[in-house]
Amino acid sequence: MRDTFALVIEGLTHIKSLEDLPQDIIRAARIAVNDAATRGRTAMAKEVLHQVNLPRDYVSPSGKRLHVSDKATNKNLEAVVSARVRPTSLARFAQGGATRGQRNVRVEVKHGAVRQVPGEKRMDQGYSAFLIKLRAGSADLDTKNNLGLALRVPSGKKPSRAYQPKALGKNLFLLYGPSVAQLLLPVRNSRGGVAEQLTPDIQQMLSDEFWRQMEL
Repeated sequence: MRDTFALVIEGLTHIKSLEDLPQDIIRAARIAVNDAATRGRTAMAKEVLHQVNLPRDYVSPSGKRLHVSDKATNKNLEAVVSARVRPTSLARFAQGGATRGQRNVRVEVKHGAVRQVPGEKRMDQGYSAFLIKLRAGSADLDTKNNLGLALRVPSGKKPSRAYQPKALGKNLFLLYGPSVAQLLLPVRNSRGGVAEQLTPDIQQMLSDEFWRQMEL
């Protein structure tokens, strides 16, 4: 499964239909759409890395977490940038040399915002967290060294601040960090995500490149 952000020819308002269009216009539009998709993907990747503490290669095209999955052709002037929806293990954001069994882990999801899981107040209430080894090749979770961050809660409680925690057993939950798709197309962010923020810039890239191609 994947979430997609489509770059279409909305910025080229003079193009109404591909039927009977001169080939030079179709060619210019195709090049412009693909250029905007590629440059737009790069801009989105930079903004993702700005928002969360991930290594640069995490959103490189080769990793397929954020990449141009479909390019425009002369018959279909649309390109698609795909973002991975697979949840990211919160253990990926653990500070230092995270190892199996490590307890009360400190994580840094946003740059400079280090917090302990659980916090001291919650530890006093009976909460505890530790790193666990997950099954190798878990298809539904993006991990680092197959580690997960598990949170044990008091009986009858649930992780109140966690995003869609997964129950591992009685009073035990696996915690997630944001996926690339959640950053691009969030479900809990009323201000919109990276894709929405960058849409005007990407549409301008498309329009500028189209007219540059037409002038060649």
